[in-house]
Amino acid sequence: MHNKRLEAFRSDPGGDWSIADFEITASQYAMKFRKVTGSYVVFTHPSIPNCVALPLKKKVRSLHVKAFIEMIDRMDALDQ
Repeated sequence: MHNKRLEAFRSDPGGDWSIADFEITASQYAMKFRKVTGSYVVFTHPSIPNCVALPLKKKVRSLHVKAFIEMIDRMDALDQ
């Protein structure tokens, strides 16, 4: 699936991304997300055993973005 926002994540993982950017992308990939204790948003998908947690109150760092991208890439690999 081609997704402009996901490509933007790939090209600039250290960019000024908001949690809303990740929530929109997650919903396009049928991922679930929930806010846990007010500090993090946790993204999950039934076909992937791991989850990705992003901070709500701090800047989303490039390692968080890369983990999110990796999760989507793993989902895409399972679909092929």
